[in-house]
Amino acid sequence: MRTVQVKPDEMKKRVFRWEGSEPITRHDDFPRELKLDVVAENIHGVITSTDPDRREEESNLFDTAPIQSGVQNFAMSLLSCPPNQGPCLHVHHFTYETFTVLEGEWRFNWNDDGEHSVILKKWDTVSFPPGVQRRFENISDTRSYMQVIVYGEGKITDDISLSPAVREYLVGRHGEERVSKMGTKFSATLD
Repeated sequence: MRTVQVKPDEMKKRVFRWEGSEPITRHDDFPRELKLDVVAENIHGVITSTDPDRREEESNLFDTAPIQSGVQNFAMSLLSCPPNQGPCLHVHHFTYETFTVLEGEWRFNWNDDGEHSVILKKWDTVSFPPGVQRRFENISDTRSYMQVIVYGEGKITDDISLSPAVREYLVGRHGEERVSKMGTKFSATLD
C-alpha cells in the first residue's frame, strides 16, 4: 500500500501546542460561580471533527480546536480544574466520553444520582458510554489535568444535557434568571 507524503506546512495544521493555547470561551458569558458548577474551568480544544452538513445553529464545543480529525464525531481536548472543581452531573446522549488523567487525582461519579464513584490517578482512564450521567472533580490539592476524547456513532453536536434535579440545584445556588440564560437543556431523565 502506498504511503502519504505530508509537507511541513500541511503538518503544521496537525500540531497543537499547549504553550500559547487559550481555553474554549463558549461558557465565559456565564457568571464565574455558575460556570464552575457546570463545566471544567479550562477546556482546551485540541482535535475536532466539524460536520460540513450541520445546521448553522448546531455547535461543537471543540470547534475552535486547531486540528481537524478528518473523521466525523471525534474530538479531543485537554482540561484543567483547580482543587475541588468539576462539572455537575451531565449526560452525552450519543457519544462516548473517555478521560485519561495526566496529573492529579480525580473522582468520577455516574448514574442518575451520581451514587457510584471511582478515583483515578495519573495515567488511569475511564470511558463512559452514551446515555450515562457522569461528573468529575479534581480532588487533588493543586490544579490538575486530563485528556478527554469524545467519539461515537452519534453526533458530537447537540449531545449534552443535564437533569431537572441539576437544574433545581443550580437555581438554588445561582437563581432562576442566571440558569435560564444558560441555554442548557435539562432533559436528562430515566424516561
